[in-house]
Amino acid sequence: MRNLPAHGQLLVLAGQRPVFAEKLAYFADPEFREMFDPV
Repeated sequence: MRNLPAHGQLLVLAGQRPVFAEKLAYFADPEFREMFDPV
């Protein structure tokens, strides 16, 4: 748990096995950039 990369996250949902997923950098993705409020 302490050694997760900065771009990763561990999703733990009730009744499911833990899942390692990559974080979405929405502020860096052109498709989502307009939804980002930089304030």
